[in-house]
Amino acid sequence: MSDSSRKKASPAALEKIMRYLNRVDRPTYMGFIALEIGYSLAQTLAMMQELEEAGQVRLLTVEDLKRLKLDERANIWELTERAHPSKARW
Repeated sequence: MSDSSRKKASPAALEKIMRYLNRVDRPTYMGFIALEIGYSLAQTLAMMQELEEAGQVRLLTVEDLKRLKLDERANIWELTERAHPSKARW
């Protein structure tokens, strides 16, 4: 799907992801994020890419994954800025 035809995620769904990432405050597998927010992997990936375009999250690089001794094929995301516990909801 091209960027121009991709449907934008709802602000509430994006906020749900950001609250979760602020709560866990560590690099997180996309599958865990999808389970937590209740969306499919495809929907979650689209939302993560939207957040990445906005500069709020980033996908770990192969170098990051090697440094952490994780599989290079892993789809792991992290916040671009330090987590803010006040933004997390339990």
